[in-house]
Amino acid sequence: MTLLVCSIGTAAATSDDTWYLHSSFQETYAHAQVVEATTLGGAYGRSLREGRTADTLAAMFKACVRQHPEQAIAEYMLVGFVLKDGRMVNTQVGPANELAICFGRAVAGLAFPPPPARHVPYAVAIRFDGRTLRQVSPFPPTDVPPPLPAW
Repeated sequence: MTLLVCSIGTAAATSDDTWYLHSSFQETYAHAQVVEATTLGGAYGRSLREGRTADTLAAMFKACVRQHPEQAIAEYMLVGFVLKDGRMVNTQVGPANELAICFGRAVAGLAFPPPPARHVPYAVAIRFDGRTLRQVSPFPPTDVPPPLPAW
């Protein structure tokens, strides 16, 4: 009986350390929204929407649109967690179609700039408009109150 309890305790400690690997799309997006509201997180988030990283993400998205042009009619949201080495894990993309899968695979292989140590693993939300092929903010404007929760 003691062996079983120790095994369960070890498994629980391990899963607590890697909770982000099992987060749903919605949970990851919620984490990204919270960290984006911080000073360090907001600066890091802007760095993903501007400059070299933004250009790389746009090139990846455009390459996927060229492969699947008939599906470039929606907005695509990618979420995941960036680790301290810049690797993204638990990458998820919606809506689920070939273009989104292409984009998710491309981004999963990208080396991101290391996020602020305080926020590792850093939750990321990246949104592209399939019509304009531009990255747009994944979060609602701060001057608009958030929607009421659906009860």
